[in-house]
Amino acid sequence: MPTGSFTTPHGARIELHYRADTSDWNTLWSCLNEDEYGLRDRRFSGVAFDIGAHIGGVAVGLAVDNPGLLVVAVEPIPANQRLISRNAHDNGVEVEMVCGAVGAPGERQTKLYHNFRGSEIAEHHAFIGSTENGGNDDNWRQASEHDTTPVAAFSYSNLAALYGRPSVIKIDCEGGEYPFLSDPAVANVPLLIGEWHNAGGRTRDDLAALLPAHDVTFSGPVEGPGGFVAVRR
Repeated sequence: MPTGSFTTPHGARIELHYRADTSDWNTLWSCLNEDEYGLRDRRFSGVAFDIGAHIGGVAVGLAVDNPGLLVVAVEPIPANQRLISRNAHDNGVEVEMVCGAVGAPGERQTKLYHNFRGSEIAEHHAFIGSTENGGNDDNWRQASEHDTTPVAAFSYSNLAALYGRPSVIKIDCEGGEYPFLSDPAVANVPLLIGEWHNAGGRTRDDLAALLPAHDVTFSGPVEGPGGFVAVRR
């Protein structure tokens, strides 16, 4: 498995393992070197949730850049979980792993769609999962073969009860943001940063409506998917 050198938003050099011929390298470069989530000028303490942690680019970067920060990585795909643990260990930081997906309050299980195959683009994104509660209907996913696996689902309140209220949530989980952010307790989170998806025809307004206690700004194409930042008033 290849290893690449990347730069965290605060400028630290880290080495991360990734899978060749997948979206892994592009995802790491985007969230670290290109600072996709706008973390360069931010400092965090306490607890951070990384929802849709993939192979640990954001989680490891947060832990390296913010010593003492408890980083909780939520990721449903076992192969990704193993890479998060390996990348954290090899960079001398700890990341708390939650093996599952996110869901709405009261939801305990969901279906994970993953290991996409049958076309070049599907196989390139094989390790980017989606769940039934997110309702992501990207055409290449619907048209491709894939595995379906039941996984545990965690609401915001579940995670906060286990780890405490986070100072920041990074969330990029292919449509799963909608059930997760439907939890009223999210109103207490100071900062949310991530990507919203047009799953099921949803729009920016649908995302903003879930965060009435926050000022929400958007980037990227209006039709989505695109970035968002939500700051509690």
